[in-house]
Amino acid sequence: IDPTDSLHVIAGCAHGFYVTNTGPSGFSKITPSNFIANNPQVNDIIFINHTTAIAVTGGNSIYDAGKGSIWKTTDGGLTWTDISPDEFSNGNKIAIGKLSTDTVLYVGTGLLDIEKGFLWKSYDIGQTWERIKNGPTSMAGTSVLGLPINDIAVDPRGKDTLYIASGYENDYAFVLSLDGGESYIYLSSYSEKPY
Repeated sequence: IDPTDSLHVIAGCAHGFYVTNTGPSGFSKITPSNFIANNPQVNDIIFINHTTAIAVTGGNSIYDAGKGSIWKTTDGGLTWTDISPDEFSNGNKIAIGKLSTDTVLYVGTGLLDIEKGFLWKSYDIGQTWERIKNGPTSMAGTSVLGLPINDIAVDPRGKDTLYIASGYENDYAFVLSLDGGESYIYLSSYSEKPY
């Protein structure tokens, strides 16, 4: 939901996006070119402002390996551009950090035990991306490295403090980063994975 206009909503699906400027009764389907071939489903969408939003796509099965993208709209969701960096696949979550005029985007990726998770970062609203770190190591006592990043929360008082939940099946990690994802502090050793 657009934070400045509650009637402006962008929703994701397996074939692209649904967009409305008139609330629940006015959705139109938008399928960007080349979307269906490489994008199993929309996993997350975040508004930057009234006209600009970023979405990540990925899948949840072995057939989705190597698929998924980062998409950007600058006209409120009517047209979309694939802004994925090289080697990007299976986007799970996008988060935004703001401090004064600085805006940072974070994207978490990974697919079960098929593709390692990575944390990606952009300082220019998605024009360029940097893969800054592997996903966390499992806290379940195994040696699994680079868990898929399933959720990211950014402290709203800044842009560099992140909480990240990662994992699949019985391998999991819940971590804190105070430096924009450059390093992880492991927060607990739950007997069950966090959700």
